[in-house]
Amino acid sequence: MKGIELQKSKTILEMQRKSVLNQLSALKNDKVRKMRPLSRGLDDQAQEIENDQVIDQLELKDYKKLESIEAALTRIKNGKYGICSTCNNTIAKARIIAIPYTDKCIDCC
Repeated sequence: MKGIELQKSKTILEMQRKSVLNQLSALKNDKVRKMRPLSRGLDDQAQEIENDQVIDQLELKDYKKLESIEAALTRIKNGKYGICSTCNNTIAKARIIAIPYTDKCIDCC
């Protein structure tokens, strides 16, 4: 990748990392509320448990995305960004624009 494109991707990844960290912080605040005892009513308890499960899944998704973003930033640093980790071919620019943290070309994903 060219220097300007690489810097643009790095900036986008850093913004995405900040966004994911903010989302994780908000989810952590929701988890703090989760530590309270369940409501008395069964309907309310069922809703609270379902909400907790949704929060857990969102948190897991965000941690996975954060891991992918961090890996992409490392690839930029190591000169491997934009290269498919499976076949070593160049990842299409359109794919990098769509998913800047991707490590695979369209053929290998």
